[in-house]
Amino acid sequence: MEIDNPNTSRSDSVSDIDLQELLQRLWAIKTTKEPFCSISADECINVAEYASEVFASQETLVEIPVPVTVCGDTHGQFMDLLRILTTGGVPPQTTYVFLGDYVDRGKNSIEVLIVLFIYKILFPTQMYMIRGNHEEARVNSTYGFLSECINRYGFEVYTAFNNSFNNMPVAAIIGQRIFCCHGGIVKDLDSLQAIADIARPVKQPNENAIMSQLTWSDPNRDSDGWTESARGVGFMFGKTPLWQFLEKFDLDLLARAHEVVQDGYEFFGMRRCVTIFSAPKYCDQFDNAGGMMRVSSDLTCSFIIIRPINSEFPLTRVEYHAFAVAPVEVDACGRDGSLTTSGPNWVSAVAEGRALPLHSSILHIEAKNLPTESKNLPIRAYTLGQQLFNVTRKKKKKSPPARQQASETKRQYLSWLSPSENHAFAQTKNMTI
Repeated sequence: MEIDNPNTSRSDSVSDIDLQELLQRLWAIKTTKEPFCSISADECINVAEYASEVFASQETLVEIPVPVTVCGDTHGQFMDLLRILTTGGVPPQTTYVFLGDYVDRGKNSIEVLIVLFIYKILFPTQMYMIRGNHEEARVNSTYGFLSECINRYGFEVYTAFNNSFNNMPVAAIIGQRIFCCHGGIVKDLDSLQAIADIARPVKQPNENAIMSQLTWSDPNRDSDGWTESARGVGFMFGKTPLWQFLEKFDLDLLARAHEVVQDGYEFFGMRRCVTIFSAPKYCDQFDNAGGMMRVSSDLTCSFIIIRPINSEFPLTRVEYHAFAVAPVEVDACGRDGSLTTSGPNWVSAVAEGRALPLHSSILHIEAKNLPTESKNLPIRAYTLGQQLFNVTRKKKKKSPPARQQASETKRQYLSWLSPSENHAFAQTKNMTI
């Protein structure tokens, strides 16, 4: 589907819209729980047109300074986007780069776009939005975005949004070391300047060899080298092409999105590539977590996991091994291809009385009878500690079969933890429950 610029004159413009008031309306959904925000068609169109101008004023390959927070696919999951912004902080306090796929699948693609577009308009150097494969009319006319726009407003709104997509940048480089795109690396790319030289607007990125790979390609965990993609667009690349690409352009890490990963982020190729996916419980069909990657001023990367609400499973794989600890930290500046992950420090985190941001709800318990140093524990961490403590405390009062069951329960919980965390949770016997 090809979208043309509408030849309509508008009586109002974005200067006539109170962006802050519109932003407040959108954030109000968090408390009102309304399914949609009351936004007029004119507001949608004008915000989209203004955002398009801001995109066009910046480079196709944008240079982003540190610190910055990197997010992956959001796919119309507006409430989860608000949780991401609440957890990470809103611009301009926090700088973001989103890696594409804002629309389709979820029911609130319009709200997702308007919030991010407003931040882009108000803070153009604190909000960066990379184009994904769903930011194209031929794709989003099929997977939900067209229907959402038509049902709520009409075709003109859909056209305005797609015109803004055509001006989005297609890649970014963070701190001169981390290459960011939606899909993957480009086969036989001569120079990064070839990306920067792509003229916009681009209506059909699949017809551009470089853009199609940047938005569609995937890592291949089963074989090395380059192979055809089952998606029918782009390629699959193994670890060797990844390393060659990074070495050729003097880069350390590829940050990309495009694939659902169970824990919200997943490494590939000796940790030289990380996939970030920021839509927890994707399509209400997966029990995946969402992820965010924070890049500090010294290019250290840390990850925050956003757990799905009402998850059927108690823990992600990462939580099994790093339960209730500060985010995993990775040295993204390594030149030898092996990035270093720091060990968990549950004890010091609790002793400092700070919140441990590994879980989605970021709910901190308010039990009056907890010791002061435990006040900021996430609810899941407290629950496990309480259960372990109760098993230990009540063991002597139980019958032999009950004591055996209690021991089995304790072993099950402790099997999820590393040795250092086993030691940390052993201290829960001193908690007053």
